[in-house]
Amino acid sequence: MTCEPDPMNPHPDRECCVSLSFRLDDICDVYKNFVLGIVCNLLLNGDNTPLYRGLIESGYGLDWIDSVSGIDRGTRTTSFHVGVQGVRANDLENFPHIINDILSEVVRDGFPMEEVEATLHQYELEIRHESARFGLNLILNLSNAVNHGVDLNEFLKIGANVDRFRQEWTKDPAILQSFVQQFFLDNKHKLITVMRPDPNWKSIEAKKDEEHLDRLTKNITPLEREKLALKARQLLEKQNQEEDVSCLPCLDIFDVPLECRPEPFTLTQSK
Repeated sequence: MTCEPDPMNPHPDRECCVSLSFRLDDICDVYKNFVLGIVCNLLLNGDNTPLYRGLIESGYGLDWIDSVSGIDRGTRTTSFHVGVQGVRANDLENFPHIINDILSEVVRDGFPMEEVEATLHQYELEIRHESARFGLNLILNLSNAVNHGVDLNEFLKIGANVDRFRQEWTKDPAILQSFVQQFFLDNKHKLITVMRPDPNWKSIEAKKDEEHLDRLTKNITPLEREKLALKARQLLEKQNQEEDVSCLPCLDIFDVPLECRPEPFTLTQSK
């Protein structure tokens, strides 16, 4: 795909963006996605991760594309994306090979033990730290799981998943490398997306819009055209009218009961 060049870019020779996406696993498999989350965090998040050192620190790209980097749990099948901006056009074709080399090195050498422990401690801290937005953040994190029918009881057992992973990690120290091999190196479901700047982008898009408009209007009769123009004028008049805000519902402080109404609830504890 193409985009409009950025005239304010201090690096005009590095305006390309590229991303590589991996299909992971069914979101309903809670534990497997938990381990995949650990793997993705160790690969991408932080200045000392393999992908950061190989893609950003090395000078291949200038920075991550925030909206296209990390694990995505919004769909039934989770996915992992590595998006880099500020890439030279001549370096685009090397992107998948660089990532493959980085992942191969991870499978060979593994992750530092202290990095894995730090990631596990971060999970444990997140479930213990009750911030002002703890409830809201919890609901937002649960929304994707609810939409796809995930067992919420299993989904909330973060502590149990951490303990299970520690046990399996003790038995098999190469468990994370095996996940990298299975879900990244041996993965056949990959997607590479490239965006290059095009100085003619604006004129090309304007021409496409004009052609699309011509296709929509070429079979319209003069009478139909007049009706559409009339509706457009009526809509404009309606939008320019002052809105009647008195019809909106209004809640006064005296409408709120001073005492909270007790509601029945069931209390359960998830480790």
